[in-house]
Amino acid sequence: MLKEKINKLAINEGINDIGIEGVELFKISTPYSKINSVLPASVCILAQGSKNLYLGEEKYIYNKDSYLISTLKMPVVAELIDSSFENPCLGVIIYLDSNIISELLRNFDELKEWQLHKKTDLIITTSPINLTIENSLERLLDTVNNPMDIKVLSKSFIREIFYEILKSSDGHILRNSVQHHTKVHEMVPTIKFLEQNFKNNITIEEIAKFASMSIPTLHKNFKKATSLAPMQFIKQLRLHNAHSLLLSGYNASNAAFESGYTNSAQFSREFKRLFSYSPRGIKNKL
Repeated sequence: MLKEKINKLAINEGINDIGIEGVELFKISTPYSKINSVLPASVCILAQGSKNLYLGEEKYIYNKDSYLISTLKMPVVAELIDSSFENPCLGVIIYLDSNIISELLRNFDELKEWQLHKKTDLIITTSPINLTIENSLERLLDTVNNPMDIKVLSKSFIREIFYEILKSSDGHILRNSVQHHTKVHEMVPTIKFLEQNFKNNITIEEIAKFASMSIPTLHKNFKKATSLAPMQFIKQLRLHNAHSLLLSGYNASNAAFESGYTNSAQFSREFKRLFSYSPRGIKNKL
């Protein structure tokens, strides 16, 4: 069973690298209430436990019967409501591979198997899981510990999983990760621009120019897509980047500088406001 395979392979608490590019496992034994986090562009499948995600006023619930699709790297609020040391939350993260998805979509389009009228303003959603996805995922995990199997087979199983998702009723949302047909996805190039440049000193005028929008229109469309204003989005990315650097051993000053902050006092204030403890207090969280 999928649950047993993940539990055996995820030997560490938290995120586990299993040697397959673009795939990670996680085991979390302690529930937590709403915390700020960054959701990667990925498919997240749970084999045990239940999680809630909040993007603005929208709430997304997923568990062993459903999976989460996120088409962009997004600051969110996360909540783990069903987990214990006896029954930890167990799951798989598969990062979106635009090359595989684009290649699949070319086949869909050639065979005219795609319904272009399916449009949505969603960039995150949950969808019911099916046995075909679970079986492909189990076969993917069976390649672990065999380097040749990983090299030869892992990509094909990941391709199967993306294929099944694209065929599903929510496949148009995954399609939007590489082909942007919806109005909200007009913001995708701008969101990706900020993801790549959040460490730089970017002004709202520069963002509006990049998006070819007036500042009021930019604010309206960006907030509809992400629930955040553009500068709030940048701040969240900077703070989460600094948080990761602190966990990896950076001191507060270097983490701030490497994340785009030039004022250490401002960094400390904003960090504490988001995470409820100071940058130096992160040592007590380890």
